[in-house]
Amino acid sequence: KIVLVGGSLSGVIMLAAAPRMRPAAAGIVSLSGGGFAGTNSGKGYGNLDAKAAVRKLRAPLLLVAAKGDTEALADARILLKASASPDKQLAVLPGFAHATELLFDAEPTAAGLTKRILAFVRAHAR
Repeated sequence: KIVLVGGSLSGVIMLAAAPRMRPAAAGIVSLSGGGFAGTNSGKGYGNLDAKAAVRKLRAPLLLVAAKGDTEALADARILLKASASPDKQLAVLPGFAHATELLFDAEPTAAGLTKRILAFVRAHAR
């Protein structure tokens, strides 16, 4: 089984690609995936529409964003609402870290987030 994990632009790329994956993803973790309020870039990244993609996804979804990363948090809320997954979660962390920065040792929530991601992967990759 495959659990996808991506951050920032790679988070959007994996969400956009996931509906076409065979076999389907067993779970998806997006760390600050988006960052352009609406999840459809228009910023030279191509036409990657994560919002449209999550409407087709049934895989468990864990969205993570920092409270101070306002664009990524706005996108995470949009994705949470749009997702067709019956198992979807949004983790809002303190601070301003973006994507993999959320996992840096200097971030006070990094250890807890790492444990949460690993628990998610273990739960869905069995």
